[in-house]
Amino acid sequence: MKRYFPLLLMAPFVLAVFLLSLTPIISRDALIHHMALPKIWLDTGVFSVDTYRPYAFYPSNLQLLYYFSLVYQLEFLPKIIHFSFLVLTSFLIYYYLIKSKFNPRTAYIAFILNLTIPINQRLSSEVYVDLGLLFFSSLSLYYFLKWKNSNFLDDKYFYISAIGSGLALGTKYNGLI
Repeated sequence: MKRYFPLLLMAPFVLAVFLLSLTPIISRDALIHHMALPKIWLDTGVFSVDTYRPYAFYPSNLQLLYYFSLVYQLEFLPKIIHFSFLVLTSFLIYYYLIKSKFNPRTAYIAFILNLTIPINQRLSSEVYVDLGLLFFSSLSLYYFLKWKNSNFLDDKYFYISAIGSGLALGTKYNGLI
């Protein structure tokens, strides 16, 4: 029981945000931007660009995932996709701390902290791309540190880091930083 206590502590937070993810999409930004391009693709064909606002309608990686959820009429799925990026990022932080020989209690606290930060909980129940950017940036940083710790000899870590960085850039232009 003591071993599973941190997981039992996290369950209410994960469940609450998951239930919020099942609500209809009502946020303004999601409706006029993040879900608008996939809807335009459904109406006019894949990869058509809105010529009226070309600066705002370049496709991103997550909008491609949102498109497939609209194809199959699963309007709640983009929120769950966005929520899953928060859980994956929390797990990546936990995994990094465990592999770095930190105390397991510290790793559990870091997992819980990342999952329970109020802005992360709010973002995970809405259709945005920020948590996808967080995950891909964290993945890139994690493998970059692994490449550095291998004395820059194991190139597969560098390539995975570069792919994570490219996916972060493809998710949101702030990923360039």
